[in-house]
Amino acid sequence: MSAEPVVAVTGANGFVGSRLVRSLSSQMRVISLVRTPTGPSDRLWHFGMGELEMAETLQLAEVTHLIHAAWQMQGNSLEDLQCTSVAGTERLLRAAHASGTVRFIFISSISAFEGARSAYGRSKLEAESLVRAKGGLVLRLGLVCGTGAKGLFGSLSALAARSPVIPLIQGGTGAQFLLNEGSLSKAVVRAVRGDFVGERRVLTLAHPEPAQLTDLIRSLAARHGRKPLLLRIPWRLLYIFLRFTEWCGIRLPFRSDSLIGFVYQNPAPDFTPLSEHQIEMEPFASEH
Repeated sequence: MSAEPVVAVTGANGFVGSRLVRSLSSQMRVISLVRTPTGPSDRLWHFGMGELEMAETLQLAEVTHLIHAAWQMQGNSLEDLQCTSVAGTERLLRAAHASGTVRFIFISSISAFEGARSAYGRSKLEAESLVRAKGGLVLRLGLVCGTGAKGLFGSLSALAARSPVIPLIQGGTGAQFLLNEGSLSKAVVRAVRGDFVGERRVLTLAHPEPAQLTDLIRSLAARHGRKPLLLRIPWRLLYIFLRFTEWCGIRLPFRSDSLIGFVYQNPAPDFTPLSEHQIEMEPFASEH
C-alpha cells in the first residue's frame, strides 16, 4: 500500500464531491466512486451495491481514506432515504472496515440536528450516528457557495441573475450559514492528513456569522448589476405548490422537503470545534 493516502470519494460527480476530488488530486491519489465510470480513476459505485462488491472495489484500489459525499437528493420521504442512502451508508461502512480502509469521513449537512423536521436532515442524522459509532469523522456543511453551486445557493444565484422578481419565503429565521468552497476543500485536506484524528464531535463547517437571506439575494443580484424586487410569500403557500408539482411528477430545482429544512433550521449550530482546531472559514464576501 502506498505511503501517501489513497482517497476514494463517493458522489464524485456532484458539486461538493467534484470540488473535493479536484482539491485532493493535486496532493494525493484520488479514486472517484460514481454510477457511470468514464475515466481511469473512476470506479463503479452506487447505493444499491452489495457490501462484498463495495469492499472488493475499495480493496483493489488500495483505498486508505473514504470520503462519503453521495446522497439521494430526489427523495422527499424519510422512508425512501432510509432505504437508499442510510442503508447504503451502513453497507459502505462495513465494506470500508472489511477492506482495511483507515479513515471514513462522512459529508453531512447543517440540516442534520436533534429535532430536525426535514427528511433530508433526519436521514443524515441517522447516518451520522452510524459513522460515529464506527469511529468515523462527521463534517456538517453549511450552505456551500461557489461558482456552479447547486441546491439552494444555486437556485438563488440563478434567480438573482435573471429574474426581476424573487420570492422571499416568510417563516423561519431567514439566516443562512455559508460555507466557502475553498474553506471546505482546505478542511477536508486537513481531515485526510490526520489533523482531526480522535475527534468524536461533529465538525460544523460554515462561517459562524449567518447571512440574512435578503442580504444574500441582493449581493448575488448586484454581481449581475441587478436590483430585483423581493416579493414576500407565506412559506406554506409555496409548500403546497411544491407538493402539487411533485405529485404531478414535475421535477423542480427546489423540493418541498428542502423548504421544510429551510424553515425549521438548526437554531444553534456548535462552532466551538472550529476555533479549537483553528479551522478558518472565509466569509462569503471574499468570493468576489
